[in-house]
Amino acid sequence: IILRDYPDAASKLIELSDLRKYPVLMEQFSLLAAELEREVYEIYQKFPLKDK
Repeated sequence: IILRDYPDAASKLIELSDLRKYPVLMEQFSLLAAELEREVYEIYQKFPLKDK
């Protein structure tokens, strides 16, 4: 969800590290991303940004 907002960063990240070659790393990265997303969501719940 987060990276979707930054397509350039997402594609660069995929470019830099083709995680498909490293399934264990890819799994850890997915877990980390999910965890980060949850934390950002919780922060957003506490401090909602005003719509433009």
